[in-house]
Amino acid sequence: MRLTGDIIRLVRSNLKMPQKDFAQKLNISQPYLCRIEYGSRVITPKVEAKIRREFAVDDLIISALTVAAHVIKEGGKAKNDLQAH
Repeated sequence: MRLTGDIIRLVRSNLKMPQKDFAQKLNISQPYLCRIEYGSRVITPKVEAKIRREFAVDDLIISALTVAAHVIKEGGKAKNDLQAH
């Protein structure tokens, strides 16, 4: 699975790290990280590998955060939620 800007932002947020500190750990600039998180820059394989290694992000974590990102975008409610009868 590939990392997305939304997932990277969730990883960083869960670690309670400001963009500046997260970017510094990856040896990238804060503006570049911001562009990645908001989708105006594509994450390079090199940066993705650094995130996976530095923050122990594996495919299982990416899967869980993908679901979380989807729920957040849907306003806290998954599209396919069944309503209680």
